[in-house]
Amino acid sequence: ILCGQGNRKLVSKTCVSIVGTRRATAYGKSITAQIVQVLAPYDVLFVSGLAYGIDSVVHTTADRLQAGSVGVIAASLLHQNWGGNAELKQQLSEQHLFLSETNSDERVQRFHFAKRNRLIAGLSKWTIVVEAPLGSGALITARLARDEGREVLVVPHSLDQPMGEGCLLLINDGAQIVVQVSDIPRLLNFTDVKQKTILQFRYASELEKTVHQLMLSGNSIESIADKLAIASSELLTVLTDLMLKGYLIQNADGSYQVS
Repeated sequence: ILCGQGNRKLVSKTCVSIVGTRRATAYGKSITAQIVQVLAPYDVLFVSGLAYGIDSVVHTTADRLQAGSVGVIAASLLHQNWGGNAELKQQLSEQHLFLSETNSDERVQRFHFAKRNRLIAGLSKWTIVVEAPLGSGALITARLARDEGREVLVVPHSLDQPMGEGCLLLINDGAQIVVQVSDIPRLLNFTDVKQKTILQFRYASELEKTVHQLMLSGNSIESIADKLAIASSELLTVLTDLMLKGYLIQNADGSYQVS
């Protein structure tokens, strides 16, 4: 029995799963946000596992772009503690759906996560793997998808990055490599799909683009300053420009958030 909570009408849409590690890098989070932005205009349904890391970026970016997503969880929907990113569940709007096949009287065990990965792969015509260490759940999801004859796309990584070892292994096994994020709709044969109208971002500089994408991925201003190693005055200038474009808003307490 597959149980659902939320907007069940979403399941009529074409599903694309995007998966990756809980210990996502800045690179992985940025690429994930870009993938969701590129695919959102095609009115697809994003599927992921509601965990921390890559999963969280998938769901939060979809929510900001008013695109639907499915969070597949290992625990029963009737349990108070779902595991994963508990706060994320509260943040997502009614345009999202949560699914589980775990019975209400079952305690979550390790094999439930493998069952969850099977559902993620089975719901989706395509699975996109962003970051997958060896032995990770994302790698299991990709292999299950391939076993079911579904197409798997993989984001490439440097040879010395452990978070990408599974991705390189999948590429070696014949998975489709993502050379450019903008190429993904063509790889998924979305050329004839009717597009939704969403905000198309335009940036004045590469720094402005990087700051905005890091904020879309959920990074704080402090962490962005540390990651980019730039002066606070320079970052403030970029934030002001993004506000003028309507991409950011400033709260009463002086903090910033994506609009």
